[in-house]
Amino acid sequence: MSDMSRIGQHEHKSLPYEIKAAAMDESGQYAGEFTGYAAGILNVDKSGDMILPGAFTEDLPRFLGDGVVCWQHDWMTPIGVPLEAKEDGYGLMTRSRISRTPKGLEAMTLIRDGVVKRLSIGYQVQEYEVADKPGMVAAMGNYGVPLERQMAAMAAFDEMGNDKIYLLKKLKLYEYSPVTVPANDNATILDAKSLTGLAFADHSRAVLTAVEGLEKRIREISELRKSQNRKANPSHGEMCASMANDLEKACGRLRKMAEEMVDNPAAPADETAKRLHAEFLKLQAAALGAA
Repeated sequence: MSDMSRIGQHEHKSLPYEIKAAAMDESGQYAGEFTGYAAGILNVDKSGDMILPGAFTEDLPRFLGDGVVCWQHDWMTPIGVPLEAKEDGYGLMTRSRISRTPKGLEAMTLIRDGVVKRLSIGYQVQEYEVADKPGMVAAMGNYGVPLERQMAAMAAFDEMGNDKIYLLKKLKLYEYSPVTVPANDNATILDAKSLTGLAFADHSRAVLTAVEGLEKRIREISELRKSQNRKANPSHGEMCASMANDLEKACGRLRKMAEEMVDNPAAPADETAKRLHAEFLKLQAAALGAA
């Protein structure tokens, strides 16, 4: 099936891909940097689209020279530039440098505090095709998508209530933006480069949040497989156990340091150390729960 009505139109696609890392710039020249997936591939988004592998490849060299990072898709409010953009098996991974403007500083604060977690792309469709559900499944099979992801895509297709999906094969990228509400469930800000700019207590909370996010993801996968009357994946269990062991060891080292801080009369900010110790205990509990 073919449909040329979308060719050349400017569109937005917000993906719930997390901002991976966000860091302040210690030199003070910029507001900071963050990395994250600006778009996902081979997943059904809320617009009824599926981006196919290679959709960004041809345009990325141009985009890295001319593209921009905006705030909430407002082209009149640029906040930075893309430093890296490459397509991998999950989506469009990006690294961005944010300028030290009032809006750039505000954006980095919201990203670093975990208030804004998503990214969204502003793009133009240059090539696509329309497919029904069997056509979508066939396309995913051609790219070797695992059965679990195919089933998730079929479930998302059914939830939309549509009888067709747009397979986006070639896109022209104009900008991507940190956004409050995205369209694609696979676009997130993963990180803000490093945590060196965080206060001590904020750093510990960020680590705890990451562990809790892992625990939530494991639980969701387990519940999905159970709802489909499927057995747990042994390899997932092995990875979970390995991660829990590593976290337990890390918690042991951190607890020892925290206890030394609490017991040392010369240690400053005794109350802060005690609170930090409590955070470490929570971290250990989360690790044991993930196991």
